[in-house]
This record gives sequence, C-alpha cells and structure tokens, in this order.
Amino acid sequence: MERTSATAAAAYLNNTSVGGITDASALPPAFSLFIGANNNGGVAAQFSPHQIAVTYVGAALSAGEQTAAYNAFQTYLQAVGAV
Repeated sequence: MERTSATAAAAYLNNTSVGGITDASALPPAFSLFIGANNNGGVAAQFSPHQIAVTYVGAALSAGEQTAAYNAFQTYLQAVGAV
C-alpha cells in the first residue's frame, strides 16, 4: 500500500493494482506496523498463515518504479531460490 497524495492511497499485489482509497488525510498511528499479523493496539494478533517474501515501506512509487521494484524483487528471489 502506498500513499499517493494527501487524500489517496493505492495497494498492489504481485505488481497488480488491487484498489485504492480516497479519504481526508490523517496522521499515521503512533504504533508499529505489523507484517503478517494485525496490530491490535500495539500487540500482534491474528497471525497470517501465508508466507510473505517481500514487503516495501517507503515513498509512493510511479507505475514504472513499481514495475522496476517488482522485477528487481522477482529477480533476487529467483536467484536465491525463494520462488
């Protein structure tokens, strides 16, 4: 998921857009980001049984940058035998 503007965010799965939201800007929560579990007030809960190979947290990417990052991750994961 990436924040594309002060009022919009987009989400990708395997380099494919899976939707977005438009909402008024808000401050980020004051607790940690959990990957593979829900954040229940700062405590990990409801763990996912799925394996997650790569997660990116950072600035919003253009469509070209998103594709380049996806391809770089795929190349690396294939080189180390993870996919």
